[in-house]
Amino acid sequence: MLKITYNYEKRHDLVYQGGLVMVKPALGSGSRLYVIQNDSTDFKIYVGTALHLDDRFDPRVTACRELGFSQIQMDPVWIFAVQVLIDDKPAPPGDKGISSGGGWDIDVEWLLIRTYLQELKLSVRNINKIGPFYNGTGGPILWDLVDNAALGFGRHAYKLNSGYYL
Repeated sequence: MLKITYNYEKRHDLVYQGGLVMVKPALGSGSRLYVIQNDSTDFKIYVGTALHLDDRFDPRVTACRELGFSQIQMDPVWIFAVQVLIDDKPAPPGDKGISSGGGWDIDVEWLLIRTYLQELKLSVRNINKIGPFYNGTGGPILWDLVDNAALGFGRHAYKLNSGYYL
C-alpha cells in the first residue's frame, strides 16, 4: 500500500504593492506542486510542478502587471503551494511531476489533476495529464488532500486499487 498526502500548505494572493504585482505571502523556493484557482473562469483549476516556486512565478506576476490586469481581475485568483508526502515522508516532485517514495515513482501531478476532474468534479485548464491515471503498483494507493492552509475544503481521502484507473 502506498500513502500519498497532498498538504495544502499556504494560500497566496496576487496583490498590487507599490505599482508591482506581488504574491502575498511570498512563495518559498522549494520544489512543490502548485494549484492555481481562478474563480472567474469556467476552467477554474490549473495544477503544475515547480522545482522553485518563486522562480516559476516571478515572470508570471510580472506579466500580470505588464498585461494591465487590475486588482479586481486578480482578486478571484489564488495560488496554493502543495507539499507532497509519501508514506509520511517529504517527497518533492521533480520537474515532470514525479515523486519517489515507498519503492515507487508516482506521477503525483497527474494523480492530483485526475482527483480534481474525477473526484471533485472541477474543470481544469491543464491539457496534459488529463487522461486516466493507472495504478500499477501492485497494491492500493491511498491519498489525502489535507487543508493545512485553512482553505475551507476540509480533508478528502481516496483509494485506488491496483489495476484500476482513476
